[in-house]
Amino acid sequence: MTSRQTPAIVLQVRDYGEADRLVNFLTPDAGRVSGVAKHAKKSRRRFANCLDPLNRVVFHLSPRAKGDLEFL
Repeated sequence: MTSRQTPAIVLQVRDYGEADRLVNFLTPDAGRVSGVAKHAKKSRRRFANCLDPLNRVVFHLSPRAKGDLEFL
């Protein structure tokens, strides 16, 4: 599994399951992308305030085995 690093702007964040969040963001190379931030509801340190809408961030993305979502 290869990971890549990309700058992005957070567009929307929604709850996904018990501890995860689904994040829609805009990247310069791939356009609009959706990804899963694992344990984002539980971990205060890991995602602190970077998942707020319209924040400019750098994500490290890993593709999932199924579907078009990425892991953040």
